[in-house]
Amino acid sequence: MLMMENREGIKQSLLELIGDLIEQPLGEEAVDEPFAALGVDSLMSLQVAVHLEREFGVHFSEEEIAAVSKLSDLLALIDAKNE
Repeated sequence: MLMMENREGIKQSLLELIGDLIEQPLGEEAVDEPFAALGVDSLMSLQVAVHLEREFGVHFSEEEIAAVSKLSDLLALIDAKNE
């Protein structure tokens, strides 16, 4: 299970990564914004999944990635995989 500080680190890492992908900094409020509203497309979502797999050892199926529509969904999926 992820410890709270690890979860916070993952969240910050993802905010930075997504900010880099869309070329604008993201704040905490972006956690609950739909990816589409942020300008994140399906290719970017795949890049995020690859980043998570490499950096944190979390693997997602294509179906799981397709079902994620915002960062908070992704964090919940990570939590579920680490229970």
